[in-house]
Formats: sequence, structure tokens, C-alpha cells
Amino acid sequence: MNIQDVDDHLRVVDSRRAVAALIAGPSTLVEPAGSCSRLLLREASNFSEVLNSVHGLDSKTEHKNIAYRGIGQRETAFANNAQCVELGRMTTVGDRIRWARKQKGWNQQVLAEACGWEHQSRISGYERMGTPGGREPSFEDLAAIAAALGVSQSWLATGEGSPKPEAPSVAPGPTIKGRLPLISWVQAGDWCEAVDIFEPGDAEDWLPCPFEHSDNAYCLAVVGQSMAPDYREGEIIAVDPAVDPRHGHDVVCRTPDGTVTFKRLQITPEGTYLLALNPDWPERMIKVPPNTHICGVVIGSWMRRC
Repeated sequence: MNIQDVDDHLRVVDSRRAVAALIAGPSTLVEPAGSCSRLLLREASNFSEVLNSVHGLDSKTEHKNIAYRGIGQRETAFANNAQCVELGRMTTVGDRIRWARKQKGWNQQVLAEACGWEHQSRISGYERMGTPGGREPSFEDLAAIAAALGVSQSWLATGEGSPKPEAPSVAPGPTIKGRLPLISWVQAGDWCEAVDIFEPGDAEDWLPCPFEHSDNAYCLAVVGQSMAPDYREGEIIAVDPAVDPRHGHDVVCRTPDGTVTFKRLQITPEGTYLLALNPDWPERMIKVPPNTHICGVVIGSWMRRC
């Protein structure tokens, strides 16, 4: 179809008039409000372009399932224009809850049960928000509804952004493998060669540990800066005496004079050394004295924030 003179076409400036113009027939010039761009509808495949222009969507946005009866016919049926018109009309939290619920094919009772609520009255009240008998959902209830419907809580609350749920900012934490006693460095030296299992009264605290460990493992709080920046002062290290120490392992040792130290084990052809990781540490590398006992290997660490 040839593009006719501009004066022969109807100018449309909002979505309702755009739809009306489309129903009236082809060859409709669309000029969205606030935009100097113009689209001339010349065939049915232009429906998505018109809707994109009217709603400010990306030109690559796909509008599928647009049903129509042919060029020039007065009746045009829209089965689903990728939900852009419908989404644009939702102004309240209740509108968005209702829309998301219907997208899943649920009634109010099903949604209520998915949220852990016995009756659907709460859902009914939220969906009537802004009308007599309606009410605004609490933050906790909105979170439950968003999770049940699989939509973004932010979108549900504000209508901004996409209904798709946001990607989580953190991954699920590891499974706890039991609790370990938090002991002092003096205790670590005393228990260095012990084979007994720690008892509740032996520890300052018992901390959940996410690492596999033996029954004799324990925790220490890092003191000093010799192992910075890899380990910070106050960081909790889990130490396991059952792990065989190897080159590159971080180990807790007791020297012949009874000093308990925490360093990186270096096994070289020239000998065995203990390395302080802090590049500014004096005497960074020391040779392991005879009769030094390795109390355990560090199997993991974490930082207490409070």
C-alpha cells in the first residue's frame, strides 16, 4: 500500500486512540505523545511497531500472538500484544497482584495457600486496594506474594521495572557440618598433642562450621598482622589436627619453647620453613626448629562481623 499524504491520515497521540485507529483500518499515522517520531501503519505486521512507539518500548521487543482479521477490515482482535497495554494500565499493587495471579492461572484461594495463609480474604483485600474494603499489604506479605507468584517484589510494590524476579545478590550459604570449639592460643598449644575430644567446658564458644572436619578440630581467632592480607586480625580459622600438613598449607605450630604460631608451611630441598604472608613482616621466613610440632592445618576461615 502506498503512503498517502499526511493530511489524509489520522494522528494518534495516546494508546487508546492508537488502538481505535488500528481498528478503524490500516494507513493510520501514529504520533506518540511527547515524541516527534511518526509511524505509518501500512499492514498488520506493523502492530508491534505501533505498540512499541506508543509505549516507548525497544524497537526489538517482540509482540507475539497479535490476532487480526485482515487489512481494511473494521474489526481487529488483539489476543495478546505481549502484555504491554495491560501492564501499562495497572496502577496499584492490587492490580499487579491480580495480573500476576491470573498469569499463573490461580484463584485467590490457591495464592493464599501458596503464601501459607488459610483463607483467601487477605488476597481479596489486597487486590481491592484503593477501593472500599481494600487494604495495603505489609512488606512481609508482599514478599510472600511475590515469592509465590515468582515475580519481582520491587515491581509488585512500585510497578517499575520488569515483573521478572531479580537475580539474587548472594548465593545460598554452605551446609553447616557441626560446631567447633573456639579456644585460646594457649589452649591450642596445650592440646597440640592431645587425642581427646574437646568438651563443652573446654571452649570459649562453639561455632558452626561449614567445612568437613575431624572430631578433634577447633577454632582460633587470628591475632596480629603476620598473615595479612590473607588473614585479618579477629578472623576465625578452623584448624584440623587430622589433616596431613603439606607444602603450601597454612598451619598452627608449637615451637620447642612453647610458642604457638600460625604460618604458611614451605617444604623445600633446602629445608622446611614457616612463612609469614605479610610482606612487611620482619623475619618473614624462618626455618622450622627441631622438635617443632604442627598442631593442625587450617581448613577454612571466616570473619565475625559483630
